Amino acid sequence: SARLHRPSDRLAKPMISLTAEQRAPIIEDGNIYLSACPGSGKTRVITAKLLLLAEGQVGSPRSIACITYTNAAVDEIEARLKQMGSRSIIDCTEVSTIHSFCLQYILRPYRWLAKDVPARFRILTRESPDFERLVTAVEDEIGRTIGRTTFDDYASISMGLDGEPYGPGIERGIVTAPLAKRLWQFMLAGGFIDFSMILYYSYQILQQHPFVATGVASKFKWFLIDEFQDTTAVQIEIFKAIFTHKQSGFFLVGDENQSIYGFAGARPALAQDFATHIEASLD
Repeated sequence: SARLHRPSDRLAKPMISLTAEQRAPIIEDGNIYLSACPGSGKTRVITAKLLLLAEGQVGSPRSIACITYTNAAVDEIEARLKQMGSRSIIDCTEVSTIHSFCLQYILRPYRWLAKDVPARFRILTRESPDFERLVTAVEDEIGRTIGRTTFDDYASISMGLDGEPYGPGIERGIVTAPLAKRLWQFMLAGGFIDFSMILYYSYQILQQHPFVATGVASKFKWFLIDEFQDTTAVQIEIFKAIFTHKQSGFFLVGDENQSIYGFAGARPALAQDFATHIEASLD
């Protein structure tokens, strides 16, 4: 695993009030998978770890990535950084969702390596009128009337590691795999990609072009990942591709009893497998 030097005594002084139990994984070196139950202060812990590691990168060309699963969590951590960190520390951090991270550091700069992705793509969301227009076009082809759950069923579909569709809309909704693929055809032809495509094509780029993963690993000294129990197979493979280069450490925080993204393909066992893969200590 990536073994990193223990912070100096100066850096080991927490910038946030912490209990002894919370402080232990912050000052520990190496890869860590921290199991934190609700109310245990995991946001406080991950913010403290981020501040500590970022202080160690001031003046260095490398940064610290903190990946969360909601924009609200991004806003919360960024607000805490602004309260407690200096400008130089903040400049060493990248706090984002996994989709934003992949967009900024993989898909947009290396889109030319993913031949299926439109040159000037736009992100299609469930709230977009274009989404309902394209779904309606798919349903019109089979002569089916739009129902109460039609749009939500299509919106629940994601791309798996093999590029095949999966999700509640197929498992218990009205969507079939051919219909999902037809929607994807319409989306790409119209210059759109959705959130699952961001991850899938980022994964493809990393798998097929190792120099991209090398570049990402070279830029980020550490990856702090919140809600790790909700990581999907595609996301795990993205992190594995980055870890392969042994240039980055991983600080994972999750609660296996609080997985809420099973519908999107998240399985706590995937998190455990990745922790084993990177030889993370379990706290």
